Amino acid sequence: GLTGKYYYKYIYKRNAWKAFAGNPSDASDVVDLYRQAGSIDVTASTQADVDKIVLYRTLADGTTYFKHSEVSNSTATITDTTADSAITIGLEEDNTVPPKAKYVVLHKDRVVYLNCPDETDGKSLVMWSKASYGEAVPSTNYQYFDRDDGEEITGGASIGDSLVVFKRNKMMVLTGDFSESSELYSVWSDAGALNHTVIIPHEDKVTWLSEEGWKAFDGRNIFNLSDRVEGWRKDKYWTTPQGVNYQALYYPDREQFLCLMKHSGNTDIISVGHYLISLLAASQGAPEFAKGNLVGWTYHAYPNTQLHRIHISYWSLTILPILHNI
Repeated sequence: GLTGKYYYKYIYKRNAWKAFAGNPSDASDVVDLYRQAGSIDVTASTQADVDKIVLYRTLADGTTYFKHSEVSNSTATITDTTADSAITIGLEEDNTVPPKAKYVVLHKDRVVYLNCPDETDGKSLVMWSKASYGEAVPSTNYQYFDRDDGEEITGGASIGDSLVVFKRNKMMVLTGDFSESSELYSVWSDAGALNHTVIIPHEDKVTWLSEEGWKAFDGRNIFNLSDRVEGWRKDKYWTTPQGVNYQALYYPDREQFLCLMKHSGNTDIISVGHYLISLLAASQGAPEFAKGNLVGWTYHAYPNTQLHRIHISYWSLTILPILHNI
C-alpha cells in the first residue's frame, strides 16, 4: 500500500489522427493514505474524439505531478497502488487549445497563429504553439504587433530564423528561439502587405505587394523590386479602394512571379516579373542603382474579359489565367 499525502490530476487524450493531450484538471483534494491503496474517481469526456484518460499523481507529500496510468475514457474509478519510484514522466501543465486565427504560418517546428479575432486586441495578435505540438498554445506564447494602430495583420511568412508578420503599412520581424517568449522583434514602416494573397514565401526570402509596389525581404534587408513600373501604382492598381482584388503566385522553374490585379475602374491585368539579379548577389555588393532592377516586368491586359484567378499547370508548364467573358 501507499503511505503519505497525495494529489491527483488527469487529462483527456486523443489518439486518433494525432495524439494530443489537453490541459489537466484541477488538483484533487488531498488523499491521505497509510499502507493502503488510493481510489480516484474520474469523469469521462463527452467529446467523441477522446480515447483515453491519463492520471497524474504527486509523490508522497510532494507537489510535482508524474504520470500514473492511462485508461479508457469510459473508466469511472482508478485504483492506485503504484510506488513513487515507478512514476517518472512529468505533467505538461499548459496545453491550451489554439485561438481562432485568420492566418497560420509554420515556423521553426511551431504553428504560428496570426490575427486572432476572438482575443483581446486580436487583430494585432501573434500566438505560437509548443515545438512539435501545433495544437498546444501556452498562454504566455504571444506578441502584439502595434495594437491600437487602426490596422490589422494581413498575413505572414517564415524565412530561416525570422518570422515576418505584415500589416497593410508595416511589417514586424521576430527572431529568437520562441521557447520562453524570448524573441526579439523589430518593426519596419512603409513595408506592409496589401493582403495575404500577395505574400509569396521562397526558400531564402519572401516577396509581397505593398502600397509602394513589389518588395522582397531576405531576413536582413528589404529590396524594392518594382521601381521600373511605379506608374502602375500611381494608376491605382496597387492601392486598395473598394473593388480591387489581387492574387499572386511564384513559378520556381522559371524564377517568375505573377500578380493578377483587378480594379473596378481599370482593365484587369496580369503583371509578370522575372528575376534579373539574384537577391543574394544584391545583398553581397550589387550597386545601389541595381536594387530596383532585380526584376524585369511586363504585363498582359484583358479588356474584354473578367479574370477570376491564376494558377500554374505543371503538366503543360504553362501559366493559365482563368477567364470569364463579359
